[in-house]
Amino acid sequence: MGNRVRNTAETRPARAGLAVFYNPYEAGGDNARAVLEESVAFLSLARFTTISAPVLVHDIDTARQAATYFREQGIKTIIVHLATWTGDDLLMELVSWLGPAHLLLWALRDMNSGSLCGCQQFNMVLHELDLSPSDIVIGRDAAAINRFNELVSWCNSTAIRTPPRARNSVDEIVHATVDELQRVRVGIIGARTPGMMEVSFDEFGIKASIGPVVCSIPVCTLERKASDLSRAAVEAAIGRFKEKFYGASINAAAAEVEVSIRNYLALKELAREHHLDAITIDCYPGYMGRTCVAFSMLADEGIACACEADVHAAIVLWLVQRLSKQPANHIDTLDADLEGNTMTGGHCGSCSTTLAPPGQVAIAPVRLANEGACVVFPQKAGPVTLVNLVGRTSTFRACVLTGTAIDGGLTFPGNPVTIKLDARVDVVLATIASRGLGHHWIVGQGTHYAPVLQNLFQTLGVKVISVS
Repeated sequence: MGNRVRNTAETRPARAGLAVFYNPYEAGGDNARAVLEESVAFLSLARFTTISAPVLVHDIDTARQAATYFREQGIKTIIVHLATWTGDDLLMELVSWLGPAHLLLWALRDMNSGSLCGCQQFNMVLHELDLSPSDIVIGRDAAAINRFNELVSWCNSTAIRTPPRARNSVDEIVHATVDELQRVRVGIIGARTPGMMEVSFDEFGIKASIGPVVCSIPVCTLERKASDLSRAAVEAAIGRFKEKFYGASINAAAAEVEVSIRNYLALKELAREHHLDAITIDCYPGYMGRTCVAFSMLADEGIACACEADVHAAIVLWLVQRLSKQPANHIDTLDADLEGNTMTGGHCGSCSTTLAPPGQVAIAPVRLANEGACVVFPQKAGPVTLVNLVGRTSTFRACVLTGTAIDGGLTFPGNPVTIKLDARVDVVLATIASRGLGHHWIVGQGTHYAPVLQNLFQTLGVKVISVS
């Protein structure tokens, strides 16, 4: 695999990559390599050169390897051949790492494999992302080879849209970040938060307009991983927790801390398995306090963690952490002081301790439920950037504000921050109301990247809400 296949027909300059997908669980999965060999032999009859991927695609890693290989070879037409039904998350990974390209779908004539229904599923997803092929080629016969000749010829003669070149240093950062966003994976643990329609998300719209792939993971998967951990692994992690929070006031019960540490290890493993760059969880109200310590520790390891199953917030958190090069806070807006021109917000307590003033960290039960374990402290003073992102395909909108976090103390049991805004707070409140912005804001350290965020959203086609 991975080598060029010489055609028995007249050689033409047109080239097409071949990626065979399979699911090990499905009927026919163990026959995927034979499908590849038979398909290469069949395509040797075509009027184009076939270049097969160096791997059979069956997980995230192999999807990335195939995409990277085709991108490096400069192949812009890819035949995606399903040996079995395969999850479209692998298709999305191929698309994310491949860059601009034409995709053609090819189904086996094999009822038990699920190849045809898998191709139809892939086709629907590609259609929603405006990447739809002309049709689905089925089987291996003269009609199939003729259709491939037509499709590859058309693809070879049709230009692919490419992003514009950067014009200045800000553009370079923006375009590099846009490119990275195409490969970001956001994990959502559980469903969207009950009673919070605001955090509903348009998965197709996010992929098409912003770039990240959303990976849905059941809560039971997290719980199973947490419960299956060995005693030795948990004890070792609790030891690291005690070292990390040495000197902090620990008011949460030892059993609650252990739950948090188990969830930390389980989330870390899920992030590794699913290649997650950001995580959000359905924590309110039934899971409050169970992953707060885990989120704080994961933030220090570069994984953006947002509360209340808010995928948009998780994406913005990743962006802010990437541009500021340090962890950020995820807040609810809780109060506004018109005279002092401040806005105060906070959440239960899941931030990195790098945001804490010296000597003010405590591990305490979560508010309301009075159980679990949270990392409680007020956010330290200094310049900050606030970002809100809401909407769906046709209504995505974002707002970027700047200000200075002041020493307001522990005004809320979690990670509160009081910000003296650069804009007038009454105008900010009016804008939030009139433009339908949300109550979840990401607060990042520093303000130097605020113009980059605004340009980034504009580049993505996200409406930027300005505050005069």
